[in-house]
Amino acid sequence: MQKVFYAVIFSIIIFSGCTKDRTFTFPTNVAVVSYDTTKPFIVANEFVATEDANSWTNEFGKQADWIELYNPSNHIMDFNTENIYITDTIGIKDKFQLTHFTIAPKAFLMVCCDDSARNTATQIHTSFSLSKKGEFVGVYRKNNDGSFTAMTEKPFAAQTAGVSTGMYPDGSGVWYGNLTPTPGASNHQ
Repeated sequence: MQKVFYAVIFSIIIFSGCTKDRTFTFPTNVAVVSYDTTKPFIVANEFVATEDANSWTNEFGKQADWIELYNPSNHIMDFNTENIYITDTIGIKDKFQLTHFTIAPKAFLMVCCDDSARNTATQIHTSFSLSKKGEFVGVYRKNNDGSFTAMTEKPFAAQTAGVSTGMYPDGSGVWYGNLTPTPGASNHQ
């Protein structure tokens, strides 16, 4: 799939009559996603960075930024056996480790981004919050050799209250802004 993507981009550049004055901008809502079907895989599927009570509140009834994780694989994602990290900072891939939870195949898990760095019986709370002025969402697997495999890398611009940024269809790698928030459920436009 990645080869096809690059071939299409190369063709566009070649056939657009590239000259010194012509520029090409890659679409910012498209990401090439390829899943290793031999192991569990998760993606950040949707997020809100505006502490919008109309979209979701945590188990304590408080407004919070959130990231919805989605398991597009056919395997259970067990954070106790997989080294999975989530971050809001480009270049810091191991900012917060996800532990104590599982995500069934084709299922969702909500992560509360409220700077509290704790796990409760029902939710994960990260050590960071998301900036409504724009920032980054990253999900990584730490490999046995210490390297990281990116599962999601999504920079985002300023956010608007009452809407979310998410993949449609779920886990597709195609991002849209201004979605109606669907925390813990399938995205729609």
